[in-house]
Amino acid sequence: MYDYNFEKEQFMEEYYEMNKKSKVRAYKMWGWLGLFGGHRYYFGKINSAIGQLVFLLVIILTVVFVRIPWLWTIVILPFLWWAYDYFQIAKWLKEDRKELKSQAPLKYLHQRRDV
Repeated sequence: MYDYNFEKEQFMEEYYEMNKKSKVRAYKMWGWLGLFGGHRYYFGKINSAIGQLVFLLVIILTVVFVRIPWLWTIVILPFLWWAYDYFQIAKWLKEDRKELKSQAPLKYLHQRRDV
């Protein structure tokens, strides 16, 4: 006898494990590429990743080319955004895993239909 539920559960578990975002990878990307928005690319937040990169470049270029003594204090702004993202990563991981669990049954149905 064919066990349909076992196959479905196995597929959904494999789908979840193969597609979930890695906590370690997310925090490594935050640490190494965070100021450039690399961790945001990883989570699919492309617009804010580009915004973070542009923001950093504008700050750097402003500090380099505009010679006002107190202006160097704005350099802290990209670091504040970077630090804020440290706390956001846990939330993004939770959202990603919740979304994957909701997508798995649909992926299973599509896979069954294509066979």
